Amino acid sequence: NAGNDTTICHNSASLNLVGTPVGGTWSGTGVSGNSFNPNSVGSFTITYTYSQLGSNFTDTRVITVAANPSVSLSTFSARCEGDPSFALSGGSPSGGSYTVDGNPTTNFNPSTAGTFTVVYSFTNGSGCTSTATRTITVNAKTTVTWNALGAISIIDPVLNLNGSATPVGGVYSGTGVSLNGSTYEFDPSSAGAGTFTLTYTYVNSNGCTTVATNSITVTVPEYNIWSGNGSWTNAGNWTLGVPSSGQNVRISSGTVNVNTNATVNKMQVLSGATVNIGSS
Repeated sequence: NAGNDTTICHNSASLNLVGTPVGGTWSGTGVSGNSFNPNSVGSFTITYTYSQLGSNFTDTRVITVAANPSVSLSTFSARCEGDPSFALSGGSPSGGSYTVDGNPTTNFNPSTAGTFTVVYSFTNGSGCTSTATRTITVNAKTTVTWNALGAISIIDPVLNLNGSATPVGGVYSGTGVSLNGSTYEFDPSSAGAGTFTLTYTYVNSNGCTTVATNSITVTVPEYNIWSGNGSWTNAGNWTLGVPSSGQNVRISSGTVNVNTNATVNKMQVLSGATVNIGSS
């Protein structure tokens, strides 16, 4: 008895042949000793011969060698660490399964930098399996350091932001930020009083983006200070411009001529300074 007909996959492990009674010999295409090597696709009839008392007894069986499926997997574009998770795709024929570094999955999460091996496996109707392999590269983001910006007075000059964050070469943005030539500046008078969140965006050579934030507080001096000589409405003589209702003002030096209705919260006149009421 040569055993039952069977189907195996092309280039799979050799099939161990067992005939009964034991002690016979095997012959046919693909046969080597007591093994059948599935090196070619097709159906093969092999013969088991048993000799006894000068007579040969034979039996045959058919071994079908099924083709393995042709499987492919598209390349994956590089990702940046921290990018959103995405569904694995690109395996053909459809209906197979994926592993990443040996772990079965349907999605890939590029949470850490490195190179990861993706294997796509597909099994056809004959039970034969083929695989295709690709890698996914996850590039690291660049660590950005940005020194604290602290506080700035609304009457201070513009603040040069270039170089406050490293690596240099990124883009600053936010309330009060503008690009003057190649210099990013923060203008406290443009921003106004308050605390503002500024953003620094840096893109490295792999196209990975790091976004850092920093806060800056714009303060308003307690006093709007006058110096020099001239009319109350001369904005250039005041540190904060012509006083508005409710401000504290300080006449620190010179002479101010008040020829208009002016309402302030508190006025200080320092020694040597003069206020002329009703004079232009």
